[in-house]
Amino acid sequence: MSTPKMIRSGVANDISRLKPTLQHCLEAALSIADTMIDEMLEKLDLIVDPDRATPLPMELERIDQDLILQLIDEADALKRSWVAHLRRYFFQGEGKEEEVSTMVRFDDLRLMDDDHIDASIEFAMVEQSLTKTTVDLLPRLNALVSSLMGWMTVQPDLNPLKPSAYARALRAVMVEQIPDPEQRKALFVPVAGILGDSLRQVYRELIQWLMAHGVEPVEVAGLTAAPDGEPKGAVGKTLLTLGRLRQLLAGDLNGGGIGGANFVHTVPLSLTAVEDMDLIEPLLKRLRQRSTPPPEQRELAELPVVQQGQSLGRLVGQEVVRLMLDNLTQDERLLPAIRQQIGQLEPALIRLSQVDPRFFSDKQHPARLLLESITQRSLAFTSQSDDGFPDLMKSVRGAVRSLAKVDADEEVFARLLKRLRRRWDEDDARKKQRREEAARALMHAEQRQVLAERLSVEFLQKMQDKDVPEFVQRFLTGPWSQALAESRLAQTTTDDGETLEGVADDLIWSVQPALIRRDVDRLGRLVPRLLAQMRQGLQAVDY
Repeated sequence: MSTPKMIRSGVANDISRLKPTLQHCLEAALSIADTMIDEMLEKLDLIVDPDRATPLPMELERIDQDLILQLIDEADALKRSWVAHLRRYFFQGEGKEEEVSTMVRFDDLRLMDDDHIDASIEFAMVEQSLTKTTVDLLPRLNALVSSLMGWMTVQPDLNPLKPSAYARALRAVMVEQIPDPEQRKALFVPVAGILGDSLRQVYRELIQWLMAHGVEPVEVAGLTAAPDGEPKGAVGKTLLTLGRLRQLLAGDLNGGGIGGANFVHTVPLSLTAVEDMDLIEPLLKRLRQRSTPPPEQRELAELPVVQQGQSLGRLVGQEVVRLMLDNLTQDERLLPAIRQQIGQLEPALIRLSQVDPRFFSDKQHPARLLLESITQRSLAFTSQSDDGFPDLMKSVRGAVRSLAKVDADEEVFARLLKRLRRRWDEDDARKKQRREEAARALMHAEQRQVLAERLSVEFLQKMQDKDVPEFVQRFLTGPWSQALAESRLAQTTTDDGETLEGVADDLIWSVQPALIRRDVDRLGRLVPRLLAQMRQGLQAVDY
């Protein structure tokens, strides 16, 4: 590519006249994009050249030479498509929809098929190749583009010119021009390598052009590149992890080389579950340990493991279920009794996951909601002596026993979840009623105490300057003031329909010898009624 190509961006060579903007930079990259296709076709033309000096590599021998000739003949259409897709990704971004279609995610398992997997792998292969060849130039370009965008720090993920944009555009063009997936797959690796060399030159010229026009890069300490061969980006790292996982599942513990193209069609979908829960490393560790169990554990009874020749995804599914349960059974916020019951759900959940893949893909699956409900409810208890914990344990234990007796499917889990929630709602209603009753009792006791203190003062005033024995004074200002206060609050009457209001006056009169001598008959009529009223009043306050 020649230097004058940059002039097509519309920015003058005279740097004193105008500094470029981000749009100028993107247009500059687009202005030389067609030369990348020219270089690609020029090198692909060597495949069909009968006079080539060197033999073709083995991976290129499977490429249909007629297809290469067709691409060369349609060079103009290829360039237009390439520039159009690049423009889309530069100015509109890669977007959520594209991310979903190429990235393997836990919530989208139910939508995944072989075409989606192939798309993920194809994109990952191209992105790795492009990033690897430009790894030493990317930090400087990211710093310059971040400056154009007004950032104070380098934002590599927000760079519209990042390799993933070119990778997506290349795949889109290849899908349009090469409908045969086998031929397209055979071309991806060589085309990605050619495009990587071209992209390196594009980045170099963009960096020189931006700096020549006075763009100052955002300063960042210690700009370092990842080692060659290291996977770049989330998709590349996922690709490498998938390869290592496949080796472990196949029993290869030596950690040999991992080739992306060697396992494109054997990617286990269930791995996306652990990606969603950030449990890839624990999964790999489990598989290593399971592949070489200690002698004393080799005879332990365990669920049957999917043997060679059966579904690789089902085997990973088993490990994913165990990891999910391990996360819960090792959570110290849960009481040991609850963790033990959760661990006993493993057989039922593994059987379910092997016949119902929605267990992994649907966060609202009844089985997952059951686990979440048990966990969330259990977090409210910090001790087995807490109020309500025995009821919770009884319900959880019953649910675990029910699942152990049947081959539980989604419907069984749904019914069980509904039954548990109904029972918990009833428990909550009873506890709420008890709390309300306790609150009312406390309020009543406080009101009675306030009223009793006021009555005690009144009784003292009534007994002032009267010959009333001390024990009677203590009785009236103590127990009886409580009994009368309770009677007033409850608005109760005696068995004969009278209130307790006159008991204090009668009692004060009956203990004064000078007064009772004047009316002995009244005393005889008063005592039985007075004793009955006092007995009834004191019983009301449990005295």
